[in-house]
Amino acid sequence: MADEFAGRSVQLKRLVGLWRRRKGGALVTCTGRRRVGKSRLFQEFGERHADVFFQFQGLPPRQEQTDADQLRHFGERLAEYMGLDEPLAVKSWTQAFALLERLLPEAGKTVVLLDEISWMGRHDKDFAGKIKDAWDTRFARRSGLVVVLCGSVSTWIEKNIIRHTGFLDRIAARIELPELNLAESSGLVWGAATGVSAMEKLRMLAVTGGVPGYLEQLDPKASAAENIRRLCFEPEGGLFRKGGRIDEFDAIFNDVFARRADIYRKIALALSGGSKTLSELSGVLGKTRAGYLSHYLRDLEIAGFLREEPHFTVGGGEGKVSHFRLSDNYLRFYLKYIEPRKKQIAG
Repeated sequence: MADEFAGRSVQLKRLVGLWRRRKGGALVTCTGRRRVGKSRLFQEFGERHADVFFQFQGLPPRQEQTDADQLRHFGERLAEYMGLDEPLAVKSWTQAFALLERLLPEAGKTVVLLDEISWMGRHDKDFAGKIKDAWDTRFARRSGLVVVLCGSVSTWIEKNIIRHTGFLDRIAARIELPELNLAESSGLVWGAATGVSAMEKLRMLAVTGGVPGYLEQLDPKASAAENIRRLCFEPEGGLFRKGGRIDEFDAIFNDVFARRADIYRKIALALSGGSKTLSELSGVLGKTRAGYLSHYLRDLEIAGFLREEPHFTVGGGEGKVSHFRLSDNYLRFYLKYIEPRKKQIAG
């Protein structure tokens, strides 16, 4: 793969510019689809452009998990960065952020990535407030510091950080990381190679979309049919189920929507046959128009899985009824071709 970091030069340039434009610290939010390369972007930014880079990641949700588990994991990473043999005993997020402040160097360019932020604080209802307090009292005035709040649960970041009045005027940059476009996707997988036809590329991209985490699993020397069979229709295929773990399709909903994953799966399935209006979806799902369906659709849209499209009349005017459709290539392909054969593939 000729270009190992295709399509992210604009975001990198914007991030590097924060050090030139700000005297104090910079708070950054990043949202985007699972496997779209959010963590990779900031790893590249921190390792290539900063003097010091720290990364902390929330633990994936699981049953019986507690806030103490997340704090223990955070303490282990702190101890690792401090060169300690034993993990630090962290009792609260206020203490955790105080310890993080001690870890920061006095000078130079520093990047702190708080990755999968919604997982990190999912058991503490006041977590967002504690982030705000830590930013205001510990990090905002530190020159050269960039703190990144990143995660696949875009709705959590949207509600608790971006649209929360407590963070008004505090966010220096909002990055909504898109999928790669056709040219960027082609550059990532095939580089300057000319041996693969445009039709073959389109067949593969119709399944993966421009999701780097999927594109990187393609074999550039294999045909579209060979790649799709290996990734989608073999028991350990990366777009079916990798290493005996949970299916990629289920992982999307479990990781992003947690306890309400089932209703979001049902909405995706309802849209797999084509676009529908809110009323049509309500009928399929047994939900009333006055219910929570519109909120669920908004969550799926923020997460990058569907689009709301206005209805246009024959005369070109915009209609009053919107249609919702799945915009994610992988979800569409999975529901149409993989889901009906799931038992057969699993063996």
